[in-house]
Amino acid sequence: MRYTASAIIMALISVIALCQVVCAEPPTQVIMFQPAVPKGRPLDGSCWTGSIATDRPGAWRCSVGNGIYDPCFSVTAAPDLVVCQSSPFTKHEVALKLTKPLPTPQKTVCKDCVWALELADGATCTIAGTGTLAMVAGEPLRWSCSNPSCSGSSCPDVGVIGTLKVGQVWVAKEVTVRWSGASAKLLGRKSVAVRKVWR
Repeated sequence: MRYTASAIIMALISVIALCQVVCAEPPTQVIMFQPAVPKGRPLDGSCWTGSIATDRPGAWRCSVGNGIYDPCFSVTAAPDLVVCQSSPFTKHEVALKLTKPLPTPQKTVCKDCVWALELADGATCTIAGTGTLAMVAGEPLRWSCSNPSCSGSSCPDVGVIGTLKVGQVWVAKEVTVRWSGASAKLLGRKSVAVRKVWR
């Protein structure tokens, strides 16, 4: 296979750009989340499948009445309970007392299906949803993030789109957008190293 000079130059530029993102960063820390059992009486609920929010053993999609909780996590010390938590960055958690046995665990297959991220620029991100996702720049907006460079109601939104580049240092495609109804105006896009991921 023959390569043109322009193709070689473009490849070198890509390598240099990627190194600027990851070369100064420590390896991405992968955290297997282990919840604490919250105080108070648990709700009666059941889980019917593995979590959509994260692809790992011991994470479930559960319900209480018509409400859906995802992810919910098995607790080794309390096998009749699962603990559901909206984010690893908050303490808002709900314990469910299982009214049915947990389903058979499914084999994990998705390497970048993680619940939450901490990016090198200080943004923290949680899964944007477990249903139909909004599209930004032709790719699904998979995580919604804090905006570490702006505060207040007028700040644009930050998120991560598409797939994560998984390696020693993971890389995310971070976007800054401003919404008008269901449409997003792309204000910025950059590659950012991922410091931590939570499964």
